[in-house]
Amino acid sequence: MAVFYDFHQKPHSKPADEPVVWRPSAYGVLEDKEGRWLFVEPTWTKRLDLPGGGVEHGELITKGLAREFYEETGYKVLADELPAYVGQSNFVHKNLGYCHCILFIYRVSLISDHRDEDVVNTFDDGYEIANSLWIHPSKTVESDVSPIIWPYIKNLQGL
Repeated sequence: MAVFYDFHQKPHSKPADEPVVWRPSAYGVLEDKEGRWLFVEPTWTKRLDLPGGGVEHGELITKGLAREFYEETGYKVLADELPAYVGQSNFVHKNLGYCHCILFIYRVSLISDHRDEDVVNTFDDGYEIANSLWIHPSKTVESDVSPIIWPYIKNLQGL
């Protein structure tokens, strides 16, 4: 039986009669000249995340990534053609239910250095971003970051 985790990493067993929602998601790695990545601090968890999120039905993965990245950071980005990492995760979402997430992590580059700060946190869905900060990925540990991105970081750290 598949286990689904909530944002606090509490495991949940999916009832047999509950459907599984497929949730493709895309996240971006924006790296500065010092090798630091732009992380976001969501309001609903203490764990850092990469900017990104769910891709809407009918939306191209890289277009969904660019939209999510912009909504969370105010930066317009362009994703590499191919993802740097593909993974999966099962989670419970208060609005969506039991989700099976196929996630894509892309390297991204800035289209412009201009940051539209007025677009960050303009959605009243309870999933806002408290802050964004630059951190070198080698300085992160598993308990610091979202579990869906940790396998990618861990692989880069050679752990």
